Amino acid sequence: MQEPDIREEINIIRSLVEKSRRSTIESGGLFVFWGILIIAAMAATMILEHFGLHHGTWLAWTAAVAIGWVFSFFYGLRRARSRQAETYAGIFARHIGLACGTGFLLACFVFPLLNVYPPSTIPMAFSLIAGIFFFVLGGLYEWNLMKWIGLLWWLGSIGLALLAEDIRNPAFLGLFIAGYFVPSLVIWRKHRSELRGK
Repeated sequence: MQEPDIREEINIIRSLVEKSRRSTIESGGLFVFWGILIIAAMAATMILEHFGLHHGTWLAWTAAVAIGWVFSFFYGLRRARSRQAETYAGIFARHIGLACGTGFLLACFVFPLLNVYPPSTIPMAFSLIAGIFFFVLGGLYEWNLMKWIGLLWWLGSIGLALLAEDIRNPAFLGLFIAGYFVPSLVIWRKHRSELRGK
């Protein structure tokens, strides 16, 4: 293959990756929505546990998960209808999002509910899956910020495991805000400002 042809193919691949990255940035609103739901559920958990109402925490999380999955389903349908063509990177990103979302559901909700392991391990399980999600997306899109966020989550999972159980939830809330909600909000606001600038 001639050198100009190789350069052209590399440029095409980079263009496809950039389009897929833009698509993920456009999904920032969905990430923000999930962030608000999870922060609300975590805040409810800490308040309910403070008053000894431990059974109410499952109701809070059930409501948050149900609302989140229903919203995500309809959001995905709307995006699919408006999408004209999709790159392989976009398809892969959608699948890694679905895989990690299912992992969150099982590891952080279903398995503790079935008493496979205690609820106190949920922060570490969430952090491990979040690390995979962000690190893989960062590698796919050649986006170093995402890789660093993935590493932050993995380091956070170790830190959470070393903490006493009574301070683990507040620490996890701080990690979630720093490693998920703030980056999602920044990406979403950047996309909104770019739309206004057009």
